[in-house]
Amino acid sequence: MSRLPLYLAAAIMVSTSAYAADLPAKKTAPAPAAAAPVPTLTDTIGIEVSPEFAAKDSGSATAGAVVDSYAKLSYAHTFDGTWVAGASYQGTQRTGTDSSNVQQFEATGAYKFKFDAITITPTLGLGYAVGTPKVIVGASHTTDSAPYYFVTLAGDYKLNASWTLNVFNVRYRNSFDGYWVTPKISTGVTYSINPSDAVYVNVGYAWKNTLGNFDLGHDFADKSNIAIGYKHSF
Repeated sequence: MSRLPLYLAAAIMVSTSAYAADLPAKKTAPAPAAAAPVPTLTDTIGIEVSPEFAAKDSGSATAGAVVDSYAKLSYAHTFDGTWVAGASYQGTQRTGTDSSNVQQFEATGAYKFKFDAITITPTLGLGYAVGTPKVIVGASHTTDSAPYYFVTLAGDYKLNASWTLNVFNVRYRNSFDGYWVTPKISTGVTYSINPSDAVYVNVGYAWKNTLGNFDLGHDFADKSNIAIGYKHSF
């Protein structure tokens, strides 16, 4: 039997192998670039301004009239995404027949309980008011200063990356040296421009009881307000 077919087959195999060796190797697709790490934003500075309106008729203002306006500067630092320590300064200028002013310095500590889109934040704060805070001491108003404390409870619902409903914020406040029961409740919405910057608006209603009791039959309503603010985190 002729061995020519075997020689031809062997020659074809050798030629094919040599041709394949001469072909350029396939280029491996480059691995996708790793996503840039999201920076951890632990510090926040903010500013808030608001007019405040009389909630009822009184000797110095009618219901709905502007009784004062304030500007508030704040700073907060977040630890481990849950603990928050903060400080703020608020200057309030009264209008009308009572054109006095109050300056408030506050320090706060808070803890954020996070449940998916819901965040519940209780806060404990200490403050010092200078000016005419009108804290009852004995039978007269103080005119110089007053240390005070307050507790708040806030509930927020995050709709998406841009919008957050500030569903409620409830405050109880009183003075150490006198009687200055001034509870308040507010609600609003926050719009996040980007991860670092946000603007917000909220409306609030406050009560005031300087009678030394909780008899709501007395004129307990104090004032309402509309606040706008801006926060920057870094």
